[in-house]
Amino acid sequence: MANISLTVEGEKTPQQAMDTLAEQTDDVLGRLERASMQNCPPKLNPVK
Repeated sequence: MANISLTVEGEKTPQQAMDTLAEQTDDVLGRLERASMQNCPPKLNPVK
């Protein structure tokens, strides 16, 4: 939710907020991938 509030307050552009959200999501999914989940682990693409 911090990304949305920063955008509403004008501290970030919508694109910056979406980029931050994407990075945060990739971090969480990367941790799950490295944790070797048994059922349906995420498989991330290489970072471009």
